[in-house]
Amino acid sequence: MTLGCNAIISGDPWDVRFFILQCDDIMNRFGRTKDRFSVKALQLHRIYRFISSIEHTTHLQTQDQYLATLQANSMFPEGIEFIRQIPEKRYKDPYGLRWLTGPAEVDDAGDLLGLPTSLLRLIAKTSSAINELRSTASISDESLNDFNARTSVLENEICSWKPAIPHHSCADDEQDARTTMRLALSTAIHHALLIYFYRCVRGVMPMILQHYVESVAQNLETYHEFKLLFYPQGARIGTVVWPSFIASCEAQDTDIRQRLLTCLRYGALSGFKNGEKAEVVVKEVWRRRDAGEANASWRNILEELGAILVLT
Repeated sequence: MTLGCNAIISGDPWDVRFFILQCDDIMNRFGRTKDRFSVKALQLHRIYRFISSIEHTTHLQTQDQYLATLQANSMFPEGIEFIRQIPEKRYKDPYGLRWLTGPAEVDDAGDLLGLPTSLLRLIAKTSSAINELRSTASISDESLNDFNARTSVLENEICSWKPAIPHHSCADDEQDARTTMRLALSTAIHHALLIYFYRCVRGVMPMILQHYVESVAQNLETYHEFKLLFYPQGARIGTVVWPSFIASCEAQDTDIRQRLLTCLRYGALSGFKNGEKAEVVVKEVWRRRDAGEANASWRNILEELGAILVLT
C-alpha cells in the first residue's frame, strides 16, 4: 500500500491497481482464514478499502489495455504475468466483498479521515453496478430484472444514508471543529456519490443535480476553512480530490465551477499531484458541454485518453 500511496502522490498512478490487486491476492490467500484481526491489520485494511473504493470509480481500462500500460512503463515480467492470470471478472470488480471485521472495527475509518465505512461501501457498490450496467446488453431479461431490483435497493441505501454525528459531554472548540469537519467531508462525499450514482447508473441530466453540485462545493469549502483555522500546519489532513472532481464535471454555473476548481486544487496545496490530471479532464468536460455536447462525460474522456486517475 505504501508503493500505491507514493504513486498517487506523484500524480502518475499507473501501477496503483497492480498493488491493490496484490493486496487482494494476499487477503484471499492468507487473511481470510482468520476470524478476528488485530487493530494494526484493520488500520491497514482501512487504507486499502479507502484507496480501492475511490480507485475503482475512475479506473476504466480493460485488462488488455492495462497490460499494455504496464508494458509501456516497463513493469517486470512477473508482474505482467500476475495481471494476465487474474480472471477478467475479478479484474473488473476486485473489491466488492473485501471488508474485514474484528474487535476494533466500527462504522468509521478511525484515524483515516474520519470517513464512515458504510459510505465507502456504497461507493464500491455503485462502481460495481456501473460495471455491470455496461454489460447488460447481452444478458437475459431475468438477469436484467434482477439487476434493476438490486440497483433500486442500492438507490434507497444511498438516498437514506446519513452521517453519524458524535455527541461529546464536554466538547471544546477543537472538538467542535473536528465534528464540523467530519460532517462537512462526509456530506461532500455523500452528495458526490449521489451525483455519481444518478449520472452513471440512472443517466439523470446534470441540470437536475445542481443542488448536489453546489452542496459539494459548500461543504468542501467549510472543511477547508476549519482545517486552516484549527490545523494550520496540517495541510495534508483529509485532502480528498474525488468529490470535487465528480461535482466539477457536472457543474453548469460559472461561479460554482470556479469554486469547485479551487477545491480540486486543495490537493496540490497539500503536495499531491493527482488533482492536476483531474483538472485537465474537468476542463475538457466543460469545453465539450459548452460547445453543445450535452452527453460529454468524464468517463468518455478518460477512455479516449487512456488516462488513469486515482482521486484519493
